[in-house]
Amino acid sequence: MSKIKAEADKEAVLLALDQLSQTMDVMRKVVGRLKRSIEETSAEQLSAPKRKPKNEQSADEELEQENSGVLH
Repeated sequence: MSKIKAEADKEAVLLALDQLSQTMDVMRKVVGRLKRSIEETSAEQLSAPKRKPKNEQSADEELEQENSGVLH
């Protein structure tokens, strides 16, 4: 292999490694943002009062309604 070819190969490898390094830095930042977003969303969901849709009732509420119409 000629010196010129070896030098070109070395430069190509170094360039590829530099590009990979930059890509990994960007991906690390993206992953960090996604993690923070998920943590914030989870924290908001935990602190928010839980609401049931109007058409959903718990088993206790259904039983209470059924029993309220029954005479003892």
